[in-house]
This record gives sequence, C-alpha cells and structure tokens, in this order.
Amino acid sequence: FAERHPQERATLARRGPWFWQRGLPDFALVLSMYVAPAQNHVGVFFGRNEKFGATDSWSRLKPFQPAIEAKLKLKPEQSSQGLGINSLWHVNCYAEDNWPAMTDWLVRE
Repeated sequence: FAERHPQERATLARRGPWFWQRGLPDFALVLSMYVAPAQNHVGVFFGRNEKFGATDSWSRLKPFQPAIEAKLKLKPEQSSQGLGINSLWHVNCYAEDNWPAMTDWLVRE
C-alpha cells in the first residue's frame, strides 16, 4: 500500500495488519479500508474513530444511504450487511499479482 500510494500515508491510521483508516476530520468521518484474506475480499466502509470525531457515522449517514449508494453506483452484491455504507471486491488476496490492483482499488473506491 505504502509503495504504490505514498501520498496516502499522512491520512492513514493503521489499525492492524489488514486494516487502515483514512481520516476526514472536516466531516467527522473516517473511511475504513480492509483486506480480508480468508474471505477473499477487500473493502471500504465508513468506520468509527474517536480521534477524528467519527463516533456516530452510521446513524448520521443512514438517512442518506440510498442517495449515497446511488451516487456511488453501489450494487447489493458489492456490499456486506452490517457495515453501513460499504463496498467490497471479491479477489484472491493471496495472489501477489493481485496486490497492486487491490491497493489501487482501495484508494479509488
């Protein structure tokens, strides 16, 4: 991740070996990005982080969820129940040749 997208380093809060958060303090939001090798997917969702004031993101965004998902062109098969507004990509996380595309997707998505 850091090799392909060094500009992201300043905005990331590492939360574990497979989990990062990009702070959006002006909006009291964080974008959580994760890799789930056992499930063969990567994903992004609006997460929780007290440092950025993002403590009630899901409840704040819930009324706007249909409009946000429509604007982002998210399809039901791209999302995981229980993560609020989110997007995931099914990909073989163990194949090293997928890693560049996975990191690019996380930054873009």
